[in-house]
Amino acid sequence: MRTRTKARYYDAKFPVDINLYVSETEPANGDLYYGNNDFIGKYGESALVAGGGLGSGIMVGRLRGWGYCEFSYQLEGIGVNMSFSAGIIEGEFQGKRGDQIPEDLAGDGSEDAFGTYFMSGTAWDSFQIREDGTKDLKFKGSSEGISIGVPGVNGSLGTFETRTSLLYPKRIE
Repeated sequence: MRTRTKARYYDAKFPVDINLYVSETEPANGDLYYGNNDFIGKYGESALVAGGGLGSGIMVGRLRGWGYCEFSYQLEGIGVNMSFSAGIIEGEFQGKRGDQIPEDLAGDGSEDAFGTYFMSGTAWDSFQIREDGTKDLKFKGSSEGISIGVPGVNGSLGTFETRTSLLYPKRIE
């Protein structure tokens, strides 16, 4: 008997990226699903920033060539962001397409947040910091969503440092 699921991430436990495949006559590169992006997902975030402050969130989505991935992140910075927000997040790998791995989204990053009382968005970067302190840009992306904020605080605006952790798939060493 075959079981069908309507869950958005029904392929969460598959060991391959099912969205690379199109047909027997087309290359399995993922362009139909991913377009110009290499990561497409959803996020949920909570922040309490008035001048300086903290926030945290979770992202789930698909990484080209890997499939389903989960991440958590922390943010810290200067600005105004006292809200709960959720929406879509997309990003492009800045290296050679096909060389990206889930760990490339993990680690240090930054986001420039902007929004109104009901809408939010970010322009974000994920990078690797070398021993000499220089940064190699790994991903560049954007997010947009809805937010529920504190009355009297009309939206979000600020620049935040982020620290992202890979939750799934876990690296086996």
